[in-house]
Amino acid sequence: MNKTIEISDKKTLKQLVLEQNAEVKTFKSPKSDKLFFECGKIRGYVSPAAGERLKDPNCSIDDFAFAMVAKEGEEAIPCIMIAKKYSNGSMEDQKVSPKDKFATTYQTLLKSIEENYEIENTDDFDLIDASFVFEALDLLQLQEGKTLGFYRLQDDIVERSFVATPYVHNTNANKIYNPVITPKKKTFAQRLGISSDPYKEGDFTISESYSTEYLLRGVVDHRVLKDFYGGNALKIDQYISLPHNEEAVWQMFLLDNIEYFLPKFDHGVYKERKLLFTSNDNKDLPASIQQYVQRLGNSINPIIQINNIKELASVQCTYFNMWEGIVRWTCYYQLIGSHAKNLIRMLHIQPKETNDILVKYDCGIRY
Repeated sequence: MNKTIEISDKKTLKQLVLEQNAEVKTFKSPKSDKLFFECGKIRGYVSPAAGERLKDPNCSIDDFAFAMVAKEGEEAIPCIMIAKKYSNGSMEDQKVSPKDKFATTYQTLLKSIEENYEIENTDDFDLIDASFVFEALDLLQLQEGKTLGFYRLQDDIVERSFVATPYVHNTNANKIYNPVITPKKKTFAQRLGISSDPYKEGDFTISESYSTEYLLRGVVDHRVLKDFYGGNALKIDQYISLPHNEEAVWQMFLLDNIEYFLPKFDHGVYKERKLLFTSNDNKDLPASIQQYVQRLGNSINPIIQINNIKELASVQCTYFNMWEGIVRWTCYYQLIGSHAKNLIRMLHIQPKETNDILVKYDCGIRY
């Protein structure tokens, strides 16, 4: 009787390369014709089908997958195999355009959020481990020893801002960040005891600056989340590495702006943005807006540009918001790293962002 084959830790070969920060090398066993591979600290077996595919000069890293494979009762071994789209031994005739991939990545991220991040009460906004987002954002590599989490952002609307945003903490962090906030000079209302809000003066001290040693729980005001130099201590880009291509920049853009796509309620709903990719994306939009999406046509497709000379990248896309309308959204990023194509480099999120309203709309609802 054949033993059951168990497959675990399945991922794209590209993900393995990013994790190991090394190239894949193949070699034959001196005792047989079996093909083996090495990628960083990982050594394993290349399946016969994958070996045949490697002979094709037109093959690419996207054609292959990696997994730990074990026969029942035996130890698992690393294995490179054909990716799902090549499971029949030949490439599918239909090719996916980059713009289709942008839409697919966005939809996959939304589905992953829906399946893994449910908000039933205010405590649910805090999430210590939000690593599930990397199932969709598979080209992004988080620094070893760090974990992505979500926390509830408190902005100028204060108590009624129900929206989460990402941050990075040490994987072994177990202390909650809870600084003591003291106004340097009390306002008249504070002196009378009418108000105890330390932010009213706008000039305050905190007992300790935030660092990745802490977890964030409850409502956290963005004004205390500063590093020792006064910058934003939560900038996730400093812990993310990625390859040099448009898809990876698009994925970083989605992670950078994930607060607009996460579940929210009350005043947080004002921030909700639905990305538009084609004229077919008007199905769930108000009837008065649908015709405009049709007219805009392909102009709403995302555009990702990488300028190696200026070390800049930009992402332009289009979204719909119930209180703004149809908006063209552009974000700018600074590239840090090697100019060589396909090598891992860093994105440092720039404060520069433009929002051009193409079609005004206001649903009239107020929270």
